[in-house]
Amino acid sequence: MTIIPNYNYFVKKNFLQWVQSIYRTSIVKIILDKIVIIFYNMRMKKYRKKPWSEAERKLLLTNYNYMDVNKLAEFLPGRTTTAITSQAWYLRKRGLRFK
Repeated sequence: MTIIPNYNYFVKKNFLQWVQSIYRTSIVKIILDKIVIIFYNMRMKKYRKKPWSEAERKLLLTNYNYMDVNKLAEFLPGRTTTAITSQAWYLRKRGLRFK
């Protein structure tokens, strides 16, 4: 069993080392690993990747240089700002020009 140290021990930088030692040497590691796997799988089941349509790409090609990415996200429902930026880089890489 691990003895919980006094308050001064928690204040020091050694707190992280103390937590890591408990994590490595106990059943807590097994339980936390299982919880992480469960929550990861729950999030990924809700994630649905859908391909970009021609209309979405055309809207992106015509407006990417003139509109803010957040404003474009309003016109492209279901697309995040990161997805829009990634798609723009993808299209540039393929040689398509933005108007």
